[in-house]
Amino acid sequence: MRSLCADLARAGGLWRTAYADGWRLGSWDGFNQRFVNAAPWYFRTLESWRRLFPDFGLRLISGQWPIHPRSGKPASVVFCARLASDGASAG
Repeated sequence: MRSLCADLARAGGLWRTAYADGWRLGSWDGFNQRFVNAAPWYFRTLESWRRLFPDFGLRLISGQWPIHPRSGKPASVVFCARLASDGASAG
């Protein structure tokens, strides 16, 4: 069984504080005035993500960084993992 996980926090360097795990204030920057009261969200470093998968019995297969077509910067990171107990090949 495979699992995909996307982390949008990488988009355009959205972290404006220290590069460390922790809660961040939400924002609707770029949206119209009808978007209010953004929820807080939890930021993870790439190393924290890498350590998290085995903690839940998953083996990380790959990480991909889709590139935004206009900015040329990573828009997110997408992880692909499978159950560590699954003996199937990574392909």
